[in-house]
Amino acid sequence: YDVPLWSLKGASGKEKLEAYNTDGGWLNWTKDELVSDCKRMVEEHGYRAVKIKVGGESGVEDLKRVEAVRTALGDDIRIMTDANGRWSLPEAIRLGKRLADFDISWIEEPMGFDDVKGHQRLANSISTPIALGEQLYSVQQFRDFIQAGAVDFVQPDIVRLAGITEWWTVAELAHANNLPVVPHVGDMAQVHQHLCLAHPACDLLEYIPWLKDWMKTPAEVKDGYYVAPEAAGAGMEPTEEALATINKI
Repeated sequence: YDVPLWSLKGASGKEKLEAYNTDGGWLNWTKDELVSDCKRMVEEHGYRAVKIKVGGESGVEDLKRVEAVRTALGDDIRIMTDANGRWSLPEAIRLGKRLADFDISWIEEPMGFDDVKGHQRLANSISTPIALGEQLYSVQQFRDFIQAGAVDFVQPDIVRLAGITEWWTVAELAHANNLPVVPHVGDMAQVHQHLCLAHPACDLLEYIPWLKDWMKTPAEVKDGYYVAPEAAGAGMEPTEEALATINKI
């Protein structure tokens, strides 16, 4: 079919899919660098949501960095945090409670990715929502977290799951439980934008620009929203330069 994937999945192309930026919040940056780049994402590129890394050597320093970003961006910008599984359960409870002071949209992967019981205990202990799923590889794993009440934002990644069909099954499972789906993108915004435009559980998608120069029709964000791609397929066709680079590796 000579149409975009989103069209095959039932979307009209008029749906609104907001982007949040992850490329300005790295843990190895100084606090000043972190604040400066988050402000740039908002002021120059129109993002209304940014994600920053936590899980450094000091929980106190993590909180100071979050506070600095919140102060700089004001109350109208959504801030997500991502610990990449660095915390123990006691740390996650202690710091998760403190994150509520800064109106954080979620804490992503606060602990080991497969710890259902731990995340269940955490969810029962803090008000900050929990996001996870980038390292889950089956519908059954997502089912276990959802049934346990251990996740608030479901983050399936088509690259980790068994393709479009299984990703869609996870999204349907989340939707049936009234949970929003916000996929983990990594570098695969290309295909996830199509699925998110078409699925009713999705209205927000991560954006990281690392592969935009490798694709013939890269994902495009304008004024903080994804632009529905017009090219046929899922937008995964690499450029000749990208293929040549890969062949040299």
